Amino acid sequence: MERERKKAEKQAKFDQKKAAQANATPAATSKSKEKKAKAEKKAEEEVLPPYIEETPAGEKKSTFKTILPANI
Repeated sequence: MERERKKAEKQAKFDQKKAAQANATPAATSKSKEKKAKAEKKAEEEVLPPYIEETPAGEKKSTFKTILPANI
């Protein structure tokens, strides 16, 4: 009897928790959808500046910066 009572109490507690989550879920999903929409808009709006070639014509491009004593 004691075991069945505890099991019933546990199930009732679980059902209450599930009901509370079901009520809270629609608000949470709408907020997450809004955040995703804002992030997508920001990604679309971000425009990169035009590329400017810094290396004069005829010179090789350096893939790394040299460390000179003047730069330290």
